[in-house]
Amino acid sequence: MDLETERIRLGLSLLITVSVCVGCDRHYARVGGETVVGTSEEVSAAIQRDQQRRRQEAEERRSERERQRAEQSAIYEADRKKEQERLAAAVQKQVKEDESLGYKHMSFTDFELDKKTMRQGTKIAIKGFYRTNGKLETLAETILPTATEVVLLTEIAPRSTRKRLLECRDRFCSMTVLGHVERCNVTWLGRPVSSEVCLVVENTWELASKPF
Repeated sequence: MDLETERIRLGLSLLITVSVCVGCDRHYARVGGETVVGTSEEVSAAIQRDQQRRRQEAEERRSERERQRAEQSAIYEADRKKEQERLAAAVQKQVKEDESLGYKHMSFTDFELDKKTMRQGTKIAIKGFYRTNGKLETLAETILPTATEVVLLTEIAPRSTRKRLLECRDRFCSMTVLGHVERCNVTWLGRPVSSEVCLVVENTWELASKPF
């Protein structure tokens, strides 16, 4: 090998060595959908920045969801309160109409305390749950089996009222019953078992909340 050839070989070796050393500390990483090229410190810093960005974006999304839930909850509560006020006003209006027709609204407690001294034909209105036991129809204060009950007589009730009661035979329906009091005998298997102050049904009404 002559001297010139040896010089060329040594030059190429040096060039290759320098090239390798120039690229020996370069690192590659996919960060945020982009390729980052740099030293290990630079790539590590880029990854940390991307992670911080992702955490911040996740926190912002969580905060936005909480804000939306709070906003929806506030709207729901406002609508619910508005509906309660509407229903209360409607009930109050209906009660006044009943009273203008001579029906006195009373509670089950007042009925139990006063029924023995009530005159026949006294017009009252009472709110409760309609239920049946065989052919016995009653209005109960609550849905509990032991609830106070008023015996109902429905034979002379308007057809629309009897239809509504028929629809409620297999379930508890909350309603206000209007009628007049009379003495009646409660029978079992065709035999009288007790004498009661009963309510002869003349009409019923119920006001339900609107879905929202």
